[in-house]
This record gives sequence, structure tokens and C-alpha cells, in this order.
Amino acid sequence: MSFSQQRRVFGIRSCCLERRNLSKWMRVGYGGVDCRATPEKAGQARFPVRDWKQEGVEAVAVLGPRSCALELYAEAREQRFTPLIAIGLEGAEALATMPGRRFALGAGSFPSTQPGVDLAADFYQALGHDAGGLVRKAWAQLGGVGAKVDERLKARLPRALADISTPLETTETTGFAGKRRLLRRLVTREAP
Repeated sequence: MSFSQQRRVFGIRSCCLERRNLSKWMRVGYGGVDCRATPEKAGQARFPVRDWKQEGVEAVAVLGPRSCALELYAEAREQRFTPLIAIGLEGAEALATMPGRRFALGAGSFPSTQPGVDLAADFYQALGHDAGGLVRKAWAQLGGVGAKVDERLKARLPRALADISTPLETTETTGFAGKRRLLRRLVTREAP
């Protein structure tokens, strides 16, 4: 597990599960039961939900994509197991489609929990949207739209990118503010 994955894992645990005084919780995804686990036999569950129910597990942290969160939710529902489900950034867009006790990590306006959205963008799509918006605005400010791309214009892009400001989905900030990193604060998004 990479350092950034460990920070996400422990971020969910420390910011959200421990504050809720949950003594027994399990992890699915990074550092836990593999999201790609396959059942031993056809018709069996992918996740050890029955065991968790018997052991009195109070919460499950899902650190994987939307499909993993939804499959875990379906298996838990089938077993009438109702733990608190905590979803990391990778699957947070599934929050709006899952009834019950649950929350997800969020950043900026992500995940969007607007009703009527059939398939919400995942975190990586939202990051790509933000990156594209920043580059488009910086490139336009340099006059690069329609211009012949030369080395001088390319060399000016990093500085323009550092100073550009535009609304973003994955952070409350609107740009790099002259630095090399976007500031991003993780928040807890409760289910609608």
C-alpha cells in the first residue's frame, strides 16, 4: 500500500469512524478485503458479510470504486446486515444511490449528491475536469488558443497555470495561488 493510500485509509478511520465511537469495523479495498475477491463457488458472497454480522461489526470502510461499494451494500442488504458504511473518495459518488446509514469522504463539491443524476462522475473524472479547466483557462490567458505552439509559449504555461483562478469541483480553492499544489481539505458528506 502506498503512502497516499495509507493516509486515505487512516483518514477515514481517524476522522470519521473513531469520532463516532465505533469499536469494531472492517475495511474493504486498500488494506482490507479485496474489492476484486471472487467467491469460492457460484452463488456465494464475495465479502464475508455473514461473519461480520456474527462478530458484531458496526461499520465497514470501503476504499475502492463505486462498483465495490455498491456490491458490498447489496450483499449486506441481502444478509440483513446494517453497518454504518463509510466510503472513501474512490467510490464516494455512490453515496446518493445507497439508502441507510452511510457517509463518504468529499472534497470541494465532490461528490455531488444531486438527485436525478444517473451516473455521477467519480473522483478521478472530477480531478480530470478540474485539470482541464485550469489548463484551458491558463492557455487562453496566454493567447495559446489557435496560436502556433512554440517553446516560448510552452515555457510560460507553468507560471500562468500557477496564477490562474477558476471554480473547481474537487477543492474549495480556485487554483494553485502561485504554488505547485492545490490545497484540498477532505470533509465528511452525509447521505441525502
